[in-house]
Amino acid sequence: MNFKEIINKPLTIRMIIVACYRFFTRKRKANKRTVHNLKLWSEFYNEVANGNKTFEVRKNDRGYKVGDTLILKEYCPTNKAYTGKELSRKVNYILKGGDFGIEKGFVVMGLRCNGKALHF
Repeated sequence: MNFKEIINKPLTIRMIIVACYRFFTRKRKANKRTVHNLKLWSEFYNEVANGNKTFEVRKNDRGYKVGDTLILKEYCPTNKAYTGKELSRKVNYILKGGDFGIEKGFVVMGLRCNGKALHF
């Protein structure tokens, strides 16, 4: 069956019109934020925990967005195991790669804790 045959069917036309109406009149959900569980080596985990490191550089293979939550799980590369410690940080800024010396496909994310940017 080709496109013209489908469109010429009265029931199909009605179904298309109803589907379009529902699509364009549906209530938009609030911007859905994503939670990302990330492995973080111990040396970097401690710097984030102390407030010295307020950013995270990652390959943008997850589509990071401002407002997303990062669950940073401490990982010991020598033992090849998680330590059980974890931190939660919100993304409050994203600098995308391709400019300013940041490789394309990567992002630098500004992190905040408890709703406030970390400044020490």
